[in-house]
Amino acid sequence: MHDPLTYADLIEKITAWAKELPAIRALVIIGSRARTTVQADQYSDLDLLVVADETEPFFQSAAWIGAIGSHWLWFDEPTPIGTLERRVLFDQALDVDFAFVTSGDLEQILATEAVSILQRGYRVLVDKIELTGKLAKIPPAKPVVRPLTEETFANTVKDFWYHAVWCGKKLLRGETWMAKSCLDGYMKRRLLLLVESQAHARHGWDYDTWFDGRFFDTWADPDIRAGIRTTFAHYDKNDIARALFATMDLFRAVARETAERLSFAYPYREDQATTEWVKQHLQRLG
Repeated sequence: MHDPLTYADLIEKITAWAKELPAIRALVIIGSRARTTVQADQYSDLDLLVVADETEPFFQSAAWIGAIGSHWLWFDEPTPIGTLERRVLFDQALDVDFAFVTSGDLEQILATEAVSILQRGYRVLVDKIELTGKLAKIPPAKPVVRPLTEETFANTVKDFWYHAVWCGKKLLRGETWMAKSCLDGYMKRRLLLLVESQAHARHGWDYDTWFDGRFFDTWADPDIRAGIRTTFAHYDKNDIARALFATMDLFRAVARETAERLSFAYPYREDQATTEWVKQHLQRLG
């Protein structure tokens, strides 16, 4: 019997594959398996930045995956920097993200805020283009967070209250899927933005709130973690109404504190008008 495949095995196989393929110019581990803080555990995936002469051939064929090792599935997904990555689930449920970029894409990453994907740590496995020297110039500091502007704050708050009404209308119409998607998707993302801003207002703009809710339970303060527990809903119109009210209450508290700490004007009129409508129409459900 063969020993179970491990990430160490995969890294060795992928490194050998990249070294032998002329079209690949560099291979770099990023993400959790290269971080010095909040390091990888047994559930962490392997994130790879693959610099190639051309990226299209790697998305036109899957033969190269089989050359690395046996796998269960793969699919393609856009990255935050506008390129594509191929996500592969190898044997033993080992997931590897291959983010393919050209040298031009790489220069853009190094010259913009996208460099933050490297600031948390990286490990060069293959370097045919003297990339190591360029990466060494990247400051290992935490990504800089831009302070929230009053315009963005006001727009986010009004966006939230608009969708509180929108969610309520979908619920009353019987569109349960749409109502829940709005509440636990779109509105929660608005809430997250304000929770991040509140955390920065409380602890300073260099306080690390990660991104997209990553490690939320480590950086969000206890009162926020306690409040968030009741804001998600079951697929049931009465429970969606209940969770909507809970989400509105938490958002209001977070937004008002953030406004006070940052000396922003809070949109009281918009809050009051929309809240009254939701209460009038959904109180019997929630």
